[in-house]
Amino acid sequence: MSSSDLLESRRSNYDILKWNIVVKKNIPRQHDGCSCGIFIIKYMQYWNGSEITSPFAQKDMETFRKKMPAELIMTPLNVLTSNRERVLAMQNVQLS
Repeated sequence: MSSSDLLESRRSNYDILKWNIVVKKNIPRQHDGCSCGIFIIKYMQYWNGSEITSPFAQKDMETFRKKMPAELIMTPLNVLTSNRERVLAMQNVQLS
């Protein structure tokens, strides 16, 4: 069984070969070899179905790298509240 047969059998209602290709201009572009994951996350976060709602650029990646772990830990969707409390405790120690 080829990989295309497997794709067809698992997702028969998604014929990706018939999808229209739309090329968007003026979207954020990666200019290094290590920020692809952050770009993908930010595309998902800021894409509303037709455009990027909050522009970002390569120069923003370092800030995103620093903020993303805290955003993931501090989100109300994170049910591991002990981790959140540990982060807050570390912040209080550093501020002292």
